[in-house]
Amino acid sequence: MSDLNQFTPYLPLVARGYLIDLLGLCTDAQTNQHELREVLLYLNNLITYDEMQLQQED
Repeated sequence: MSDLNQFTPYLPLVARGYLIDLLGLCTDAQTNQHELREVLLYLNNLITYDEMQLQQED
């Protein structure tokens, strides 16, 4: 269990990296870019909220 806690602070950075990759890779004409950006913004806000919760626990 301690190994999992060791990696927790880096998870938001990894998650944001995946969001950036997704935004860069979804460039086909069938992708609704506005909708994609809204979803990614929502996910980024969830990551930020989780970070704030982790900081409050420390």
